[in-house]
Amino acid sequence: MKFTEEGEIKIRLFVPSWPLPPDTPPGHVQIGFEIKDTGIGIEPDQFTRLFQSFAQGDSSVNRRYGGAGLGLPISERLVQLMNGHIAIDSTPGAGSTFTFTILAHPVELKSLPANITIPILANKYPLCILLAEDNPINQQLALIILAKMGYNPMVAVNGKEVLSHLEKAPFDLILMDIQMPEMDGLEATRLIRHGDGHQPVIIAMTANATRQDRDDCLAEGMNDYISKPVDLEQLIIMLKKWGHLINTPHRV
Repeated sequence: MKFTEEGEIKIRLFVPSWPLPPDTPPGHVQIGFEIKDTGIGIEPDQFTRLFQSFAQGDSSVNRRYGGAGLGLPISERLVQLMNGHIAIDSTPGAGSTFTFTILAHPVELKSLPANITIPILANKYPLCILLAEDNPINQQLALIILAKMGYNPMVAVNGKEVLSHLEKAPFDLILMDIQMPEMDGLEATRLIRHGDGHQPVIIAMTANATRQDRDDCLAEGMNDYISKPVDLEQLIIMLKKWGHLINTPHRV
């Protein structure tokens, strides 16, 4: 995206027409992905350097756009791990097209459960919930799941909105994304804990799932931690755990 200041970026999913690799596991199919931009483009004689670690097409790219030159080598390695291949076609000044394939095992829709049972927790654990999440897709998914549990959460898209909501109403529990624009979840939690207002239970939500990340969240004053993408069963366990404590008199 940073190389495309004007124009567009198109992403296309397709079924490749070329034969499957000879060592393809039984039942697998090829899926193709095409990412086409109208950016700065790349000289053909620089194609091979793009997949080398810490390399850019030319030195001026690094000076103007930044980056360590690791994106494509990492992408190539990920594609290889999925038994695929990545290629580039580009015209300087007109844009680039990256194509890659992966091998996948198709899943029959009829083998998936028709309905997912989501318990209504709000009756037993009434909670005023604030959802802090900037990604629209993650946000909508979380809202749908929480609604099925009987909750009607408020939404904040960054830490500043979290603080603004807390000034207007007390919340029992905040599902706090860590990486948000303007003010991230850690800074927002730090300000909440150093304030003298109502202190809600704060559950961190982050794709960084290392022990150090968990320790950092707890050190800033968060009460618990759930990794992203959020697992439904883990979310249920988390809401039951803290819902019980929040609705228990004389809780710590």
